[in-house]
Amino acid sequence: MPDSFDVIVVGAGLAGSACALILARNGVRVCVCERGAWPGEKSLSGMILYGRPLADLIPAFWKDAPVERAITRRRFSVLSRDSEVALDLRFEEFSHEPHNYTFSVLRSRFDRWFARQAAEAGATVFTEALVENLLWEGQQVAGVQLRGGVCLGANVVVSCEGTNAFLVEKAGLRDPYSPRKVAVGVKEVLALSREVLQERFGLEGTEGVAMEFFGQSVKGLVGSAFLYTNQDTLSVGLSCSVESLIAGGIPPAELLAQFKQHPSVRRWVRGGERVEYGAQMIPEGGYYGIPLLVRDGFMVCGSAAGFVGGTFYHEGSSMALLSGRLAAETILDARRQGNYTARVLKSYVRRLKRSPVIEDLRAQRHLSAWCHQSPRFFKEYPDLAVELLRDYFTLSEKSKVETHRGVVRKFQARVGWIRGLWDFWRFRKVMFGR
Repeated sequence: MPDSFDVIVVGAGLAGSACALILARNGVRVCVCERGAWPGEKSLSGMILYGRPLADLIPAFWKDAPVERAITRRRFSVLSRDSEVALDLRFEEFSHEPHNYTFSVLRSRFDRWFARQAAEAGATVFTEALVENLLWEGQQVAGVQLRGGVCLGANVVVSCEGTNAFLVEKAGLRDPYSPRKVAVGVKEVLALSREVLQERFGLEGTEGVAMEFFGQSVKGLVGSAFLYTNQDTLSVGLSCSVESLIAGGIPPAELLAQFKQHPSVRRWVRGGERVEYGAQMIPEGGYYGIPLLVRDGFMVCGSAAGFVGGTFYHEGSSMALLSGRLAAETILDARRQGNYTARVLKSYVRRLKRSPVIEDLRAQRHLSAWCHQSPRFFKEYPDLAVELLRDYFTLSEKSKVETHRGVVRKFQARVGWIRGLWDFWRFRKVMFGR
């Protein structure tokens, strides 16, 4: 095993492999240290890949990569205790290449393939290589120490460790997460035959559907649930902020079990056999949760940097890919200058500020705080929306005019126009950055 490289990337996830691939293509001696027995072993399966940045690195990647299904349909549901209101979207153009660059993937398969692309380009990928500490030369990071005492030197260390980024803390760039700035995600993969999936979800060919559930999907806590179709499995899961879980007093595993038993969910998952289960931490701090991103000889990418989008996209995948690419481009500039100090590496931050990563996070910079300050949007409003729509569509001896007036009166009594308008004005502001 060589004892020094130009660059050491910690973590063979999306950000790490993207960074290593670009560096290796440009003749940089780059090493990827992955703690799992293979890339993807420690990644929680079941994800929507927003792969537009990946197509810049590997055109038409979906033809060779182990993607599951092209996401041609999106469904957003609000659940009450036993009912549902849903918005179902399908666009025919997404059924054709490039499929909106959006695919369901299983990380254990996809991450292994992506890391192999970096290795074939010339990167060295070490597995079962747990990085325990940083090496220093004065105030500059100079390499890493692996479990077992092996030390590897480098001009730059790039942290792509995921949410539990201990090296970022060791580098003094971030304090430990508070319960409000981190979420717990639980996922499981359920085996169902391809034939059942095609019929149950109305799919043709390699079409897939992504479903997002709000309201009582997580018992009114700050979070949401999801269901994604794969080739012959379903990815099912949810995530909630740690602070909200503590306040709610419901274990995440129990929350997931209750979600699957909801009348509007159990019909999708019935007959599925669990083949995988896991949990992970997810950064929820948004724009104000981003740590310092560089210091002498050190950089931070992907979810280690808190780059996980909110709203309806959960664009951690595209942000990871893009930040890995920008980190690699910054390192190539530093290599040409022969200078790896923070002064030079800060061009990474400038690149990020010109990219959708920071622009989108900044536009939604108040979203995390708003979610915890607006519990009505997670329980009261979802329940009320389902109830009002149920009242409106329930047949009775009343005229539609009377029914409409009853719905309006109930809204006025339960919420009130002034409070309702104020709440939704604030919602619009935090969602769209106005």
